[in-house]
Amino acid sequence: MKPRKDDYTSFRSLDESAGVVWAPTGLEATTRLPEWYESVRDVPLMDLSIRDLCIACRQTIHLEAVVPMAIKAMEKNPLIGHKYDGEMLVALSSIDSQFWQQHQDDGKRVLSMIGIAMVGMDEETRRDAMALARNIQCVR
Repeated sequence: MKPRKDDYTSFRSLDESAGVVWAPTGLEATTRLPEWYESVRDVPLMDLSIRDLCIACRQTIHLEAVVPMAIKAMEKNPLIGHKYDGEMLVALSSIDSQFWQQHQDDGKRVLSMIGIAMVGMDEETRRDAMALARNIQCVR
């Protein structure tokens, strides 16, 4: 589900519509990821920060809703990130090829941005970008 401009879809509403019951237990409940998720569960997706989008992509949380928003942010700045330049690209590189196979238009948009941003990338980000490009292209 892709959020619209007037949409107040949140991770909680996506969880509920998918029948997901979110309740971390034991050691998992004491880590930072559940704390972060609890803090953003009721935030409208359109209000998520770059940091939140990066985390959601890395953790493969509701990718169908999050990836288009990540791509939109990258269209403004292909090397956008919270902690460092290119962080969003790196976060997208953690998404497996099965997602890109099912979302080929999104993959084409990302490939286009990789090409644009390649000149401004440091070596480590370039490696991640190339890994992402290979991941997307393997589904063609």
